[in-house]
Amino acid sequence: MKKTLVIFLLVVVFVVGFGAYTAFAGFWIEGLITDSSSGKPVEGSIVTIAGVSTTTDNQGKFTRWLAPFPSTPNYIFVEHSLYQPFLKYFDGVDFSKPIEIKLDPETYEGHLVKARDVINRLNGFVLETTSTFYEKDKKTGKVTINKGEAIYGLTENTRYFVQIYSNNIKGELSKSETIIEGSDHSLLDTISATKSGISPVVYYVDDQIKDWIKFKLIDDPVFQIPMPEVNPRKMLEPLMSFGNTKIMTPIADAGKSADGEKLIGATLSWDPKSILVGKTVQIKYRPNGLWYEIVFIDTGENPASKPGKYTFTLLSYDQFTSIKKPANAKEITPSELIGK
Repeated sequence: MKKTLVIFLLVVVFVVGFGAYTAFAGFWIEGLITDSSSGKPVEGSIVTIAGVSTTTDNQGKFTRWLAPFPSTPNYIFVEHSLYQPFLKYFDGVDFSKPIEIKLDPETYEGHLVKARDVINRLNGFVLETTSTFYEKDKKTGKVTINKGEAIYGLTENTRYFVQIYSNNIKGELSKSETIIEGSDHSLLDTISATKSGISPVVYYVDDQIKDWIKFKLIDDPVFQIPMPEVNPRKMLEPLMSFGNTKIMTPIADAGKSADGEKLIGATLSWDPKSILVGKTVQIKYRPNGLWYEIVFIDTGENPASKPGKYTFTLLSYDQFTSIKKPANAKEITPSELIGK
C-alpha cells in the first residue's frame, strides 16, 4: 500500500512539475499548412505566432517555440503570396498536438487589388507592359497585328515614358519617348507644377521628330503633351472587370526576375463553362511578397473576344530609379511642338 502511494505521489509530482516547467519555460508548437483545394503542402508560408514569425519548409511544416505567458498579439497569422491570409486566436487551440491550417487560394481580384495597392504605395518604380492581339477582317480575311510595349519609370521628381506600338497588318513599330522633370506625381494623368511651384520640364522625341526636344511649361502648367501619357497606377483597372477565377494552379518553376530573384507564381482560370472560357492569368511574386509579373492570355475561344497576350512587369520597386535626361536636347516652345 505504501509503495503504491509513493508511486502515485511521484507521478503527481512529475505531472505537476512538468506542467509548471512548461508554463514557465515555454514549449514547441508544430504545424502543417496545406492548400484547402488540393490538400498539398504549401511551402514558404509565413506563420506568425504571438508576434514571432517562421516559415514552412517544402513539406508545409513549421515549428515554433512559444515562450511562457506570451504577450499579445495572442493569435496565429499565416500569409502567402498565392493564398488568402489566415488568422485564428489562441482560444480553443490545442497546442499539445500538431496544428493543421488550410489556406484558401487567393482570387484573381484579390491579386489585382494587392498589385494595384503596391503601385499606389511606391514612390519610385519601373513598370513594363507589352501586348499583342490579332484582329481578322471579316470581308478580306486579312489579320491585323496589334503590338504595343511601354515602359514607365517614376522617381522622386522625374518620370519616364516610352511607347513602342503598331496597329497594321505588317506589324511595323513606331516609338516615342518622354521624360518629365519637376511634375506633381499625384497627378500622373497630366503634367502640372509641383506644390512648391516648380514648373515642369518636358523632354520629348518620337519617330517623326527624330531629335530630342525640350520645353518648359511656364505659361500653362497643366498643358497636356501631344502624345500617349497614361497613369501607370491605373493600368490594371480594366482587368478588374472579369471577376473571380475558379481554378488556381501553382507554377512548379516560375523562373527568375530580371535581377535574378527566384519567383513563385500560379495560373488562374475561370469556369470552362462560362463566357470567360479561354482566358487565363499568370501572376508571379518576388520572395519578399511584392508582385513581379501579371500575364493575361486570351486564346479567343469565345467568338466575342480577341486572341492576345498582355503582360505587366514591375521591373523595379526601388524608391529612386535612375532616369537619364538627354544631354543635347533642342529647346523649343510648346506651341512650336504643336505646330509640328
